[in-house]
Amino acid sequence: MESSKHSPPRAALHWAIRMNHRNRVLCSLGLVLMLGAQLRDAQAPGWAYALLLAHMLLLPHLFLAAVRRSGDAMASESRLMMLDAGLLGAWVGALHFPPWITVAVLASVSLHPMVFNGPRAFATALLLAGAAGGLAAALAAWAPPATTSTGVTALAVGYLGLYLVALTYGAYANATLAVRLRRELKESQAALQGRLAEVEALQEQ
Repeated sequence: MESSKHSPPRAALHWAIRMNHRNRVLCSLGLVLMLGAQLRDAQAPGWAYALLLAHMLLLPHLFLAAVRRSGDAMASESRLMMLDAGLLGAWVGALHFPPWITVAVLASVSLHPMVFNGPRAFATALLLAGAAGGLAAALAAWAPPATTSTGVTALAVGYLGLYLVALTYGAYANATLAVRLRRELKESQAALQGRLAEVEALQEQ
């Protein structure tokens, strides 16, 4: 019997974790463009770009590796969503809360926890993002304007739109899966009832 402490194979991962990983990778690409453009407008130092690239391109895969090694994959994924909220909130704070970027990032770090774990997770993610953002704003070495250029605003609006499409598609996939599983369950129950009826008929004979 396989121990629950062993890392599950890829095929054993819950569909929600695989979906979260895919969305996290895609969102990270959008965040690189959006936050990178704001860093350029703010004339940020070179190490800020390197940190952004390392965060967005490496962290999604490190998160998946951590989930695979976890004994409770879903609980680990929930904790990582909270870590996501804090880290992205810190980026927003370091940029001094540009309105469109702030809306796009806070939506992406709070709506996923809401879908998977309910209103309490939604509120927790927002609080973590806000606290991390406030700390980062206080510690930031440069002071970019709180406004965004037309290009950055367009990137933020596009990112938010694509994120919402990805989120609603995930909800659609979940609903479709639930309908299929209910249908298969009803078919299995009907087949079982038929077999029981056959057994009862044979017993009477």
